Amino acid sequence: MFVMSGKATLKTVLVTVVVALVAGLSLQIAGAGSAESERTGSAYRSEVISTMTVNNAQSDSIFGVPEVVVTPLSHLENVQTVAAIPASHPDMAVPAMGTIQAGPIGDCQTTLAASPEIAAMVHLHVSAKCHRNAFFVIRHMGMTFSGKTDSTGTARISAPALAVDASFAISFDNLEVASVALRVPDLVFYDRAVLQWRGKDNLQLHALEFGAKIGDPGHVWFAAASSPERALAGERGFIKRLGLAAADMPYMAEVYTVPSGLMKRGGAVSLYVGALVTERNCNRTVDAHAIQTRAGNMLSARDLYIPLPNCDAQGRSLLMPNMFEDVILAAR
Repeated sequence: MFVMSGKATLKTVLVTVVVALVAGLSLQIAGAGSAESERTGSAYRSEVISTMTVNNAQSDSIFGVPEVVVTPLSHLENVQTVAAIPASHPDMAVPAMGTIQAGPIGDCQTTLAASPEIAAMVHLHVSAKCHRNAFFVIRHMGMTFSGKTDSTGTARISAPALAVDASFAISFDNLEVASVALRVPDLVFYDRAVLQWRGKDNLQLHALEFGAKIGDPGHVWFAAASSPERALAGERGFIKRLGLAAADMPYMAEVYTVPSGLMKRGGAVSLYVGALVTERNCNRTVDAHAIQTRAGNMLSARDLYIPLPNCDAQGRSLLMPNMFEDVILAAR
């Protein structure tokens, strides 16, 4: 037989009372929940639940707002990490406005104007006051080349037309913002060949007119003494170089123009692709594109794959045939 002291008996009684009160309170709460369920007709769920929300006052900002979970979920099974946006700076580190909005804002409209020049050339005038000292890309009939505005947002370019009904478009940040169309009726007197590429490779287009050799007066390339004025006079063709190798999207092009409808002699023009072998391009294949037109009509457009020799040939200049069709001219 055990004999309990008075202090132990009092302690036992107090613990028993506290346990009874807690149990009674729990039963009362559970009963209240059951009664509420009976009134509302909803099922009673006994498992522990919680509501998970997203705290927008922490973490780094991102572009876009995550969906906030508002339905009750099993807390331990649905914990996930989300990136938040500070409520005071929701636009932190968003992309530049030009890349996400196509329409002009305020007084920021870009204009592209065009007017005809001699020898079926076109003068392009870019006005983009909100794109100062900015690179851009011009696209025309499959021909693409880059340029840059000055400190006032202006640029002027002389470009060859490739179609009688010509259209040009300009893009900033890979977003087309302006275009222009015009007729170039005198293009029917000219044939054109376009060599274009992207990057810093130093490619050139060479034309050997009427059997000329390298270095002869009939050897036409961008550094030769040829001009639209001499083409207009029916003397020889000329080459126009377009693009900026330093642009963020360096689209380059060289265009050979021969006055096929104005030449005073007949014969053939052989076209070659020139390349300077450097440490950067040696022992690899350079991708390019060729376009040819005849009297304002598209003749051909095709991709070129130009193989360059190994790096022992650094510093050599190469002329590669069979990249273009020869131009055959009839005497007038």
